[in-house]
Amino acid sequence: MLTIIIKKELLENLVSYKFILITIACFVLLGFCNYAMYKNYQKNLEDYNLSSMQGGNVLIRKPPSVLSIYVNGVQDLLERTFWYQQGMFEPMDINFLNFNVYRQLFPVLDFAYLVKVVLSFLAMILGFDLLCGEKVRGTLRLMLGNSVSRNTIILGKILGNYLAFVIPFLLAFLAYFIIVQIMPDVGFSAEDHLRLLLILGISMLYLFIFLLIALTVSSLVYSPKSSIIGCFLVWIFMVFLLPNFLTLTARKFERIPDTQKIAEAKKWAHEEFKKSEQQHSEGWVRQQTQEKYRAISMDFRSKLLTYTRIAKLLNRFSPAGAYLLFTTNLTKYGLDDEHVFRQALFQHVQNSEANPGTTVPFKFKEMSLIQSMRNSAFDLFALLFFAVLLYLCAFVAFLKYDVR
Repeated sequence: MLTIIIKKELLENLVSYKFILITIACFVLLGFCNYAMYKNYQKNLEDYNLSSMQGGNVLIRKPPSVLSIYVNGVQDLLERTFWYQQGMFEPMDINFLNFNVYRQLFPVLDFAYLVKVVLSFLAMILGFDLLCGEKVRGTLRLMLGNSVSRNTIILGKILGNYLAFVIPFLLAFLAYFIIVQIMPDVGFSAEDHLRLLLILGISMLYLFIFLLIALTVSSLVYSPKSSIIGCFLVWIFMVFLLPNFLTLTARKFERIPDTQKIAEAKKWAHEEFKKSEQQHSEGWVRQQTQEKYRAISMDFRSKLLTYTRIAKLLNRFSPAGAYLLFTTNLTKYGLDDEHVFRQALFQHVQNSEANPGTTVPFKFKEMSLIQSMRNSAFDLFALLFFAVLLYLCAFVAFLKYDVR
């Protein structure tokens, strides 16, 4: 009986406007997303090649990852260009080389954002009338009249509709992945393929969660109109309001100073010690200034690290937050990767100071797949927990559902 219900749901979806809408959306949006992100990757690769020609210890920049075609993450933080000379405490961020006005006005539509926002909404559209719609049409009462258990009905509906959703999604993803593979300047390693496969899997789990949310709402109301309004409100809360509220809550626990104020504090420190040039040697003034810079920078990094830890912990209480943390970690554009890159910059300064008069090449070792998975383990568990909890909620609500 379960197989019959799954086939019924699949056949009904194949001839419905919902399936056509989802198929068109997947192919159009994924195509636009992959094209825009590929162009962005090409531009970053050209910028990196140009900066690398300037000299090893003058300009420092992290090479762009091919996975940035799918997830942007904190790419703008990681792939900045830094200028460094011996004697400086830390490399100087050259903002004007990476400043993109268009990016500031129109954020990049990457694969993670597309799944997190657009496709999750389409999953809600697919599932908003799974139970209340069947009740209005009277077919739900007929199925229960044939001695079909409620557990079989709800499980068949979930699996049938989920298959109807992921089939066009997977076809579009596979088609554009093959196209990206043959594009110039693109080369995926075996580890990159595995990371991308894990991102695809977690994206399917995330969409499954929103289908369960829609099913739960549908089992709590008796009208498709009420269900679609409820699904829309829940979607707004889960995707936009809850993650932003959790991030703002993290700021209450740890306030980090504005970067502009950090720059002003360093400027005033420089001016303060510059006034002492007549009483002290130039070397003393420089040393004191660098020590002040060190204290300001280390205090900022300490507060920023504490804030990001709290924000990550709180965002795991949101499916959208946990999904974003997982995908950015797997593409090596997460908050942990930014911290590792910063540590490599400080290590480069220490190596340069220990070897005066010599050119010390910048070395940066990215996180391995095992390290990325270790950092993402709690995000994965959070999404699995949401999936199990929502299935139980939908099942309990359907047990009490009046089908008359």
